[in-house]
Amino acid sequence: MNELLKIKTDVLKLLEQTKGFAQQANLGIKADRLSKYEDALKRSTTFAVVCGEFKRGKSSFINALLETNNLCPVDIAITTNLATQITYAADEEITVIFDEKSKKEPAKIKKEMISDYVTEQKNTKNKEQAKLLNVGLPNEVLKNNSLTIIDTPGVGGLEASHAEVTWSYISIADVLLFVSDATSPLTTDELDFISKAKNVCNNIFFILNKIDHSSNWREIEQENQEKLSKILNQKPEEIKVYPVSSFNKLSYLESGNETKLKYSKFNKLESVLFKELEKSIIQHLIISPLEEIKNELDNIKTKLEIELSAVTNNNKKEIEAQKSQLEACYNSYKKLSSTSSLNKVLREQKNKINKKVSNNLKSSFDRLEDELIENIDNKDYDSANEINSFLDENYLNIIKNCQRHILDSINNTYNEITVQIDLEFETSSKSIIIIENNECLDLKKINDNVFDDKRGRLKKCIDTGQSIQKHAFSLGAYGAVTGGALGGALGVFLGPIGVAGGAAAGAKIGGALGIVAGKCIGFFKRNETREQQQQNDLKNLVRRSCNRNKDTLLTNLFEYIENNFNEIELNTINYIKEQQEFNEQAIKEHKSTLNSSQQELKEKEQVLKNKIEFIKHSKVQADKALKMANNKLDAEKVVSI
Repeated sequence: MNELLKIKTDVLKLLEQTKGFAQQANLGIKADRLSKYEDALKRSTTFAVVCGEFKRGKSSFINALLETNNLCPVDIAITTNLATQITYAADEEITVIFDEKSKKEPAKIKKEMISDYVTEQKNTKNKEQAKLLNVGLPNEVLKNNSLTIIDTPGVGGLEASHAEVTWSYISIADVLLFVSDATSPLTTDELDFISKAKNVCNNIFFILNKIDHSSNWREIEQENQEKLSKILNQKPEEIKVYPVSSFNKLSYLESGNETKLKYSKFNKLESVLFKELEKSIIQHLIISPLEEIKNELDNIKTKLEIELSAVTNNNKKEIEAQKSQLEACYNSYKKLSSTSSLNKVLREQKNKINKKVSNNLKSSFDRLEDELIENIDNKDYDSANEINSFLDENYLNIIKNCQRHILDSINNTYNEITVQIDLEFETSSKSIIIIENNECLDLKKINDNVFDDKRGRLKKCIDTGQSIQKHAFSLGAYGAVTGGALGGALGVFLGPIGVAGGAAAGAKIGGALGIVAGKCIGFFKRNETREQQQQNDLKNLVRRSCNRNKDTLLTNLFEYIENNFNEIELNTINYIKEQQEFNEQAIKEHKSTLNSSQQELKEKEQVLKNKIEFIKHSKVQADKALKMANNKLDAEKVVSI
């Protein structure tokens, strides 16, 4: 038993571990089943159900087997009519369980009151409505063999409620002890009961009791074997019948007479029976749980391996994604660290703008000059106002066209920077103010000083242009006003290079325009005959004025473009600096996150690997315990044979 106890201890430990694994793996149903095995093994109870017809000596057999007198009533006139469950307890305790219909609570009784409930003589037709008697005894036979004995009523007289209890115990019986009388062969009722019982419990011990009362018990034994062979489909010699004398065993217990013990033949029965019960413990309470443990360990191991594989794959993907993010930050930082691309873009775009503006301005002034001279040759102008209107319209159109070209080019510059050095930001360069016709050509509003100057620079540019013209030329106030208006408009346009610069540029161009206008006025006033020489002088004046204005405007536009590109470069460098600082912080965070993730995921993988290794170790232990149990079981079989 010491070896069996060690196996039980190992199995209990494995059951506890496997149950824990099953709960962690969300296998609640499996854990519940393992808990039932655990509870059963802790109890380690084997059930021996005693059946037989009335008056076959079942109660005396139980008393002799348990080596106790007067536990079960054995008077020859007494018959048992109630199932009794007898199990080990540290202290004697006897409880009567009543039928549900009686609505009686379980009652504790003394040992001498047992017959009041279990015998037909004192509880006729079960008037007490008792269903089961539970007897707990401090009995060594029960304790040492983990044994629970069920004493049932006679098989030929079972009431419905008693039959239900009897068959429920037979269904869980490890062994069925069928007691018959050595004075007569098995009856039809007994054989019918055995035929049904073998389908429920295939481990039946046939007890031939009262051999002390029969001189021909051997013939009865042989006859019973022949009858049983027909319903069990076995050869007669294969069917083991155990002839015993309960009377001689009880006599031995009282007197200590070894002869009585010898003739009781209980030694052989007990040896085989208790080893059979031990085999039942090994088979049902150890081997079966161990096989279940192995299966569950395999299931849990498979689930953990799948989880580990998924975690590993997900970890790789997550780590690769974080590495990609980190690499992207590094690449962006590296790209931003070099300003050569920026300088190249700015240089190329500035050259394009300068060339485009220069070409557009030259072609515009050439067209203006040609058209104005052609009109003079054709004598299309009858007054200075007509020349003024022509100059107003065309100079403002030239300025607007330059404005559009420069704005488009600046936007293209930002786009190029975005593409080539991978930046995304809103442009912050100073906008060029668009001069609408109705804000620049209404000379009456300008002269009346009622122009709505919201920007604060237009009026100053106009005043500066008029003042310079007034002191430099005395060729007509109207021409000066025209030059001042145009100069003021240009001053607003060139405002981003500074108020003073815009005013000076506007005054210079405005003054030149004033000279042209003034000359035109003088021409129309003093030369009514339109002599050819004055006409040529006027054309030469127009050419010189256009060239000077073109050069002046181009110089200031180049300066404006240069300043604007300097501002673009400054804004871009500041933005790059911000992005670099952002990327530096992002790189630090990505590094920290990557390191933390790698450590965390590594720990998670290690936890799963440790669980798998522990399960493998547990399975090795289960295999070892199973091998020990099977060896023990094989040894018991050899002894039984």
